[in-house]
Amino acid sequence: MYFGSYFVLQFNVRLEWISVGYMTVTSLGFLLLLSGGTKLSRIIHAKLNSDVFNSENETFPQEERLLENEFSINLPAKYNLKGKVRNSWINIINPFRGLMVLGTPGSGKSYFVIRHVITQHIKKGFSMFVYDFKFDDLSAIVYNT
Repeated sequence: MYFGSYFVLQFNVRLEWISVGYMTVTSLGFLLLLSGGTKLSRIIHAKLNSDVFNSENETFPQEERLLENEFSINLPAKYNLKGKVRNSWINIINPFRGLMVLGTPGSGKSYFVIRHVITQHIKKGFSMFVYDFKFDDLSAIVYNT
């Protein structure tokens, strides 16, 4: 309709009617072109953005063994495989090579990683200086361990 509005100019009627008809057909055609483009981009985005790990193939087998040594840090975890929740371990065998814990405030860095690092290394005989500048949560964990 947008590109066909040119043919409205070919009618033999008063100029006002041709102007109104041309503007109406052009505007309607433009709106239809926009809505069709929006729907087409949604279809393309849905086809290209398909999840490789969908609900049937959510995850892959992960390490379920507890691998310990005198320096290791072992974080308990759970994962879903073929509809079953399974227990696993995140084994950090050599933490001296570097350990970076990143996340937004409140995402669970202290709860999931730091508290395990503290308790496991104190139980293995390491000494540490813990300074918790916001709350005494980590200091209480060190004291109680």
